Amino acid sequence: MPLLGRRCLVVVLAGLLLAAPPAYAAPDRHSSDGERGVRLTVPDRPGPAERSVQRSWRLAPGVGYREWTASMPQGPVRMHLLGVDLTQPDVSVDLAAGPTATRRSTVSRLVSRAGALAGVNGDFFDLGRTGAPLGLGIERERGLVHGPRVGWNTCLRLDDAGRARVGTVRVRGGVSRDGRRVVDLDGLNAPVVRPGKVVLYTPAWGRRPGARVLGDVDRARQVGLVDGVVRWSTTEPRSGGPVRGQVLLGRGRGADALGRLRVGDRVRVATTTSDRTSRVGVCGSVRLLRGGELARLDDPWLHPRTAVGVDRDTGRLLLLVADGRSRRSAGLTLRQLARELRALGADEALNLDGGGSSALVAPDRLGRAGVRNRPSDGAERRVPNALVVHAVP
Repeated sequence: MPLLGRRCLVVVLAGLLLAAPPAYAAPDRHSSDGERGVRLTVPDRPGPAERSVQRSWRLAPGVGYREWTASMPQGPVRMHLLGVDLTQPDVSVDLAAGPTATRRSTVSRLVSRAGALAGVNGDFFDLGRTGAPLGLGIERERGLVHGPRVGWNTCLRLDDAGRARVGTVRVRGGVSRDGRRVVDLDGLNAPVVRPGKVVLYTPAWGRRPGARVLGDVDRARQVGLVDGVVRWSTTEPRSGGPVRGQVLLGRGRGADALGRLRVGDRVRVATTTSDRTSRVGVCGSVRLLRGGELARLDDPWLHPRTAVGVDRDTGRLLLLVADGRSRRSAGLTLRQLARELRALGADEALNLDGGGSSALVAPDRLGRAGVRNRPSDGAERRVPNALVVHAVP
């Protein structure tokens, strides 16, 4: 080929490469909630993103909504923010859920049923089987309703004074007979019973768990308690039927420990948390910010995201949702999500469930409640719980 022709070909190819969007590779991995992700394949900018098309309005004294488009290496990302001033006397935040851990609903319905002003989706959950949340949940009225002893313990928690913090909270408890501990509990209303462990189930779980939370095990035992008395015990755990009283479910050595309880025994079951000052609690997957510094985050996957940040200087809570999986909005990596929250003033931040679960519900300028973001499923997904904001408009 003549030299001039080669040069023309190089120029044309270079132009095509520059014009092509380089940010995406073929989806090749599933996110933690079972959804397929897209990998960020271009260098990420460390600084704050450029913002445009910003709109904002007040929802109530101390509560505001803002939306904008950020220019990111992967393309535009549409973001939505609820700013909540927890120092205001008529403003509070709670965890809203259905009557049982396995009953899911949309964020819109959870906000409406709670009589709240606005809200976002909360905890990750067992999407394929039970539908139950994976982490700890504390509600103002019902108190501790579910949670594991270890794993999925990084939580947003609020105390009696309304102060918010991000940290580790664990479920603790046990079963005692004649004042002596017989069984240690590994969780309350959890979607999985770990090998060698025992989990307590109450009516707040839903239908009797049985094999749904055990998986393939060699030894298992399920014990029923009513008014603190052992009423039945079986090595063939059954699913279905409402939980009446309390049900203890163990596998392996946990099942052996439950075998020491006899029908007619009077026992005491106690559950608490490692942080007894928490009045509201919801857990997420990873901590994004600690003391204003980014956590070690090497996740290159782009997803719709939901996260909560705490501005300790002002007492504000920042509930952020980023849309994704569309030409309008590409989604964020965890590191990008952390940087956005830091730019908004957060000192601490936690990643909540994302993907098709991401939803932010708030009134528009005319006071009409609705979903402000665009869920990637095309409609709101049913989720187990939501962080909701109560305020007087």
